[in-house]
Order: sequence, then structure tokens, then C-alpha cells
Amino acid sequence: MITFYWGSIEDDMKQVWYDGFFDPFVEEHPNVKIDFQCLPDVQETLRVQLAAGSGPDLFMVDCFDVPDYVEAGALKDLTAYREEYKWDDVIYDWALDAGTIDGQLYGVAHGSEATSIYCNRDLLKELGCEVPETRAEFEDACIKAADAGYIPIEYGYSGANEFQQWIYDHYLGNYSGKENLKKLFTGELKFMDEEIKGAFELLKSDWDAGWINQGQSGAISNDEARTFFQNEQAVFCTEGTWLTMETLSPGTLTFDWVCTAWPSMKDGIPASGSAGIGAMMAMNANTEHADLCAELLNFFYSDEQRLANAIAAGYMTLCCDVDEELYPEDIEADIRKTLDSMGEILGRDTVGYAPWSAYPSDTNIYMMNNLDKVYYGEYTVEQFCEEAQKVLDKELEEGFEFVG
Repeated sequence: MITFYWGSIEDDMKQVWYDGFFDPFVEEHPNVKIDFQCLPDVQETLRVQLAAGSGPDLFMVDCFDVPDYVEAGALKDLTAYREEYKWDDVIYDWALDAGTIDGQLYGVAHGSEATSIYCNRDLLKELGCEVPETRAEFEDACIKAADAGYIPIEYGYSGANEFQQWIYDHYLGNYSGKENLKKLFTGELKFMDEEIKGAFELLKSDWDAGWINQGQSGAISNDEARTFFQNEQAVFCTEGTWLTMETLSPGTLTFDWVCTAWPSMKDGIPASGSAGIGAMMAMNANTEHADLCAELLNFFYSDEQRLANAIAAGYMTLCCDVDEELYPEDIEADIRKTLDSMGEILGRDTVGYAPWSAYPSDTNIYMMNNLDKVYYGEYTVEQFCEEAQKVLDKELEEGFEFVG
């Protein structure tokens, strides 16, 4: 029995994993069973179980959590399997780098993705607005949405501070810009500099205006917030391409929608999205089935046609090349639409760096665990930035190198 923990996805999306990978793997290994559990609080469950020396054989882990798990001795070193299965010939080098600590591989990248904004075009049309590309257009849409009784921006993070990353990705990427973020994480700029601090000041201003889920994001979960967009109560959704690529079943959104780059938040900084790794597939250091688990990890990447078929049905795009001609003709319309959107966002020169894949780990954890103190007035923006800088300074002193 191989136990495999993942985040919350709908049942038919879970079935895609079985149809595309687990069932074919079991056919080749008839004595093997796979217990695939999709949990809404998977990271909290994992932290408790791994700390106790138990937990599943395989599980999802965000890039920024890998160093902490490695330090705790919770992850199996996969370097030997990397060489055995020649993953360097298949998986993108930047994806392998994201799971590598001190030259050892501890996670196999699961999905490539783009951060974005989802827009309800029907509601925008009702409000007399277009899909926003500039700050002025975004403000106009938010004001009109609020006046009409809609939620301008759906967003919830109760019980899962990691979802905070989505919102500060948008503001930092589209106010500060990718070049200034690079300067921040290489020590040329500081959080207190206007190029960075201004992004958080703008975010706080939009929060105070009530545009971001009417200031209730800390009291509702991401799943609850998402329903506001699904039920046409919210105009904008903060999620990235994973929403209609893997999370929601095709056809769930019954209105006219578009997934595109988040609008500019400052003159001179163009609309953009960020490139990221959806999650890492990691192995429990205490597993009794290491070789079999490694074979399963390799199975995800070992057949391009099998992967293309799975993606067409609602599986995440992995960090490898897939020939467009391999996608079946009956590919789900929502999947095809999202693939095109992701290609457009990632094809821009302005594409930035998703926090969970590129930011220094401790600094990113500090931001996602403390940003709500700014929302609710416990910290000023200045206090938040000063404390974030202290964490970043320590990581830079310890040798953090920004890869991007």
C-alpha cells in the first residue's frame, strides 16, 4: 500500500489521477494499492504526522516548506533516483533546482502554473467595464462592483495562511515589478524602499476600501471565497491557472470568464503574472516503500502521451515539454482555454516570480503569516516591512541566492 496525500480537489478531478496514472501503474504492479487522499488542510495534517515520525509515503509540499522539512529530517533524499531515472533529461532544470537543497534533491515538481486574475465578463459587461489592464481600469471596475452590491475581489485564507501569497504576489509583481523584486532579494533594495513598501500600502488601501472580500477574508476559507466567484457574486478571482486546470471540474463556471494577467498596479509597471511550481511531490523519510514510491514519481513523467491525455481531462501541466499535437481532439473546452491563457501569461516578457517557488523561504513564511496584522491594524505597513527586512537580512547573510 502506498499512501499519497494531496490538497483538496473535486472528486472527478481526483479520478483523473486514477485514470491517468494510478490505475495504469497498478496494472503494471498488480500487488500494489494506492490510497490517494485529498485533504483541505493537508499541510497542517502533514506537519503533525511528520513531526510524530508517521505520515503518508508520498505527499505534496510547497517549495518554501522544503528547507524546513529537510532540516527536520522528514524528507527522503531522491538524488539517487534522479540519476537512475535520468530526470535531468526530462524535467526542467529550474523545477529540479526548486526541490534541491545543498545539492540533494528532496522533491519532484508536480505542476507548472501561472498566477493570474479570473474575471466574470458578464458582470463586467453589466457594469460597463472591460477586462482591466491598468490600475485606473481596475479601480473603476472595483468601485462600480461595490456600488452595485457585488464583491469586487473574492479572497479567503482562514485556516491556511499560504493563500496570502496569492494576493501579495499580485501587488508586488504589478506594483514593484520583477526587476525590483530581484533587487530586493539580492539586497539592492529593502522592504522599506518605496518601490516595495508602496505595494503593501496599495494593498492595504484596497483592503480598507472594502474591495477585497469586504474585509472578511480572514474569517472565510479559500473554498468559501471561491464560491462567491462561482455563484457570480464576485467580479474578480485571485487564483491562478490551477483553478480551471485542476481544481474545478470543466463546466463549473457557467458564465463568460477569462483568465489573464493581473492588471498593472502602477504606471510604468505592465500587467503581468508570475511563473510558479504548483507543488512538490515529496517522499517520507520513514517510508518502507522508497523504491516503489520513486517508481511512481517517475511514472508521472515517463510517458508524454499519457500525460497529454491526463492534462486534456483536467490534470496539471507538469514541468516538462508536451507536444501540442499529442492532445486529443476532444480536450475539454475549459482546459484548452486555460492552457492558452497560461501560455499567453508565461509568454510575456514581464512574467515574474511566484512567492512559493522563488522567494526566500523564511521571508515568505513571515509575510504570509503576518500580512493579516496589516489588514486588521495590528501592524502598520512600516512595521510589517521592517520586520520582513530583518528576516530577509538573516537569510541573505546565511547565503540565500535568488534564482528566480
